[in-house]
Amino acid sequence: MQTELLTAGFKYNNMRTAVADNPPGAVILPRIAYIIVTAICMITAIFLWFSGYHGYAGLIVAIGLAAAINIKR
Repeated sequence: MQTELLTAGFKYNNMRTAVADNPPGAVILPRIAYIIVTAICMITAIFLWFSGYHGYAGLIVAIGLAAAINIKR
């Protein structure tokens, strides 16, 4: 049972290295969530910048970039 928990979500190739079950190019829920968060942050940053809240706009851009880093994973 413990081995099943450790290997859940992975399959093994002939060299016994773990390979994720999702096929290449598959869009998974966390990736969609990071794309949405990044888009919302960038739109919000634009509105804040043009409203004169430059510091808050910079903060929101930083949050959006942190989310954007995780999109490729």
